[in-house]
This record gives sequence, structure tokens and C-alpha cells, in this order.
Amino acid sequence: MSSFARRHDQDESVPLPTTRAGLIRFLAALTGDLRADHYLVARLGTERGNDEIRIIAASWTFDTVEALGPETLQRISNAPSTAYVGAAPRVWHPRALDALKPEQADHLAEAGHREVVSVRLRIGSRHYLVLFSAVRPAQLATESLQPALMSLSYALSTVGGEIDDETADYPISERERECLGWVAEGKTTMDIATILGVSSNTINSYLAHVIQKLSARNRAMAVALAIRSGII
Repeated sequence: MSSFARRHDQDESVPLPTTRAGLIRFLAALTGDLRADHYLVARLGTERGNDEIRIIAASWTFDTVEALGPETLQRISNAPSTAYVGAAPRVWHPRALDALKPEQADHLAEAGHREVVSVRLRIGSRHYLVLFSAVRPAQLATESLQPALMSLSYALSTVGGEIDDETADYPISERERECLGWVAEGKTTMDIATILGVSSNTINSYLAHVIQKLSARNRAMAVALAIRSGII
């Protein structure tokens, strides 16, 4: 039994996040409890329009998020394999999911998302798609999924409004934004240093500050968050 499941069984208090950074730490702990390797949480719009989908938090790499895109995430959220809270979890494999194009399924599998659980959460008027994935088959602790999702529901209820109200007005300097934009273009630290006429150490410092400000784990995650939030 996972630590989240034990805490719920014993009616222990689970600390709830109040910020995006706290939510990311919460999801990282939840992912470990489920023996998963990756997580993604997306806010679904009230309409069916693809533009309504917004990534709230994810440990996926930027290229994997882009490989699927909002249209495919919408299809996954409506697929029979995606359960609602209270329903039995359904583990699926990318190459067996009709919602994915063959090239998307191959990308997911090659990126380490070989076993996936997808769930839709409804919290007030908000709808979320939650994905947990693992590298190896039969790795996910599906028996702990329901208590974990209850914990996540509480967490999203405490930060959902704050995240929805956020705008692109992050405390990021123009030079930091510029560096992140070049990372999104596939440029290396040395490339960016040459373009901007500064040292590699300076570029690394700019990017380290951006990663910290966005509460990201790495550059790829910072780029994904920045694009979804309209920063770049």
C-alpha cells in the first residue's frame, strides 16, 4: 500500500499546496507513491474547443507535449480508457489506444510512456485530465490510484483558482525570456552565448533563474510552461 493510501486509511492530514510550485512538489510525491515515472495535469475547457485545454503541470518533456498537442489530449480525455474518479482504473498502452496516431503512439512509447493511466477529475466547474505513466509494464500501483486521486482533487481545489487567474506577467526579465525562447528553438547554451554575445556561464545563470521562477524541474519543463502561459 502506498504512503498516500496509508495516510487516508489512517485519516492522517495530507499537506495541501497553495501555489503552483507546491502543486508540482505534491505531484512529484504522488507520482512516486504510484510507482509512476511521469505525470501530466491539464485543465479542460467547458467547451469542446481544442484551444481551451491548458497544461497545469507536467513532468513530460516539451517535445512530448508538443507531439500530442491539445487535440489529442482532448481525444484522450474522451476515450473509453479514461476513467472518472470512483471507476476502476484502466491501464492502457500507447500503441493500443485509438485516440493516438501511430507516430504519436511511437513517440510516447519511445519517450518512456509505455504504460498509462488517464483519469478525468471534476472539481466544481473545472474539469481536469490527469495522466500517470511508467516506463515498464505492470509498474503502476493502480491499487493506490483512487486515494491518490482524492488527494489530488483536494490539492487542485486549493490551487485551481489561483492557477486559472495567473497571467503571463511573471517576474522574468527580457533577457531571461530571450534565452528561454532560444532554448525553445533548440539552441544550446553555447549557441545562445554566441548569439547574445555573452559567456556560457551568463546564459546558464539566466536559465537557472527562469527554471527557479517557473518552479520547473529542467529547461524542457520551463519551456513547456512558458509556452502554455504565453511567456514566449
